[in-house]
Amino acid sequence: MCHLQIVLHLFFAVLEIYQLLLGDDIVLLWHNIRQNSVTPTHTGAWVHIILGSLVLLLVLWRLMLRFTRGVPDAAAEALESRAVIGEVADVLWEAPHLLITGRGFAYPTAREGALKLIETCYLPTLAFSAADLLHGPLALLGPSLTTLALTPEGATSAGMAILVDQIAATGSPVITIGPTRHSSAFSNVFTGHHLSEKAAPIVDVIPLQPLALELARLKGINPDSPRALQQETNTF
Repeated sequence: MCHLQIVLHLFFAVLEIYQLLLGDDIVLLWHNIRQNSVTPTHTGAWVHIILGSLVLLLVLWRLMLRFTRGVPDAAAEALESRAVIGEVADVLWEAPHLLITGRGFAYPTAREGALKLIETCYLPTLAFSAADLLHGPLALLGPSLTTLALTPEGATSAGMAILVDQIAATGSPVITIGPTRHSSAFSNVFTGHHLSEKAAPIVDVIPLQPLALELARLKGINPDSPRALQQETNTF
């Protein structure tokens, strides 16, 4: 069950990336419809219509799985960390800045978590890969800068365990997110799953989302209406 829903999520991502990167034809078609202009529909627009319909069907399938089989076990376990997330938010809500680190497949998760904290909580958050962090930025760390470390199982776990100890040695409070509890960490958000490194980011990003929500609430910010976040943005 869990693997099927993960595959569906990955398939959604591929389809959405196509829609975003190659969306000129459908944008032109929508513009013409709004202008009451009748023009031939390009092949690219039909591709978008077909793929969009496929996304809708897959979403309905995903929802059916959700209501008939429940939340995937790994995601359910991650959601159970809400109490710990609340405690972490109580520690971080007055923090002037934050750093998130991860390695391999966890690095994009760190970037996504930093983005969520920046746009919903207005909290300046740096995201570094574990390797890049050791090439100079480690000098930033100290008691006034808290570090979130993503520590999934797999090839990077041993190196991340060493890095957690190195960060803690600087005096920076370390909060780990992963299935392993680290003795040198200030706090551990326990995910509890045993997914592969490739699949783990789908679940490991979950605790970062309620963290952004709780921090926004503590700061008196409406997380549903962050400033400067628009549905459509201009690109140059």
